[in-house]
Amino acid sequence: MVPTIFLEIKSVDDLLGQEAFLDWFVHQFWKPLIDEVMAVSKKYKSKFIVALIADSQILTDCSPAYFCDGEAFDCYKMLELPLPNWTLEDIHLWLNRFHSLSPKLKDKTEEERDRFVRKLHRDSEGTPESICVSLREHFL
Repeated sequence: MVPTIFLEIKSVDDLLGQEAFLDWFVHQFWKPLIDEVMAVSKKYKSKFIVALIADSQILTDCSPAYFCDGEAFDCYKMLELPLPNWTLEDIHLWLNRFHSLSPKLKDKTEEERDRFVRKLHRDSEGTPESICVSLREHFL
């Protein structure tokens, strides 16, 4: 089993709009960190993931020089992973797959699950974070 180190930094919208932050993050934090990870990974296999989470679209405010260009992956640059809103179908497909894992949902009929999906989508407006919070309430 390969250990994975995951660092999540949330609500960086305002910071990512500042060129000084991106320059610091890439040149002073990320590049030295990746150099160390690469050196250590020769002896110990591991995965290292850092997620900068923005609540809005940030690429228009940032220099493209800090991001992979889509042609090739560059471990010294950021990779955009857009998270679109969920549709009713997305929620329905996910819930059909995992509803049996929830004590609150496993004995519901398909009609009751459909009502739950519609309410969940209406209340969250499809926002992934809101959907996640609601689903956690039903699964934990």
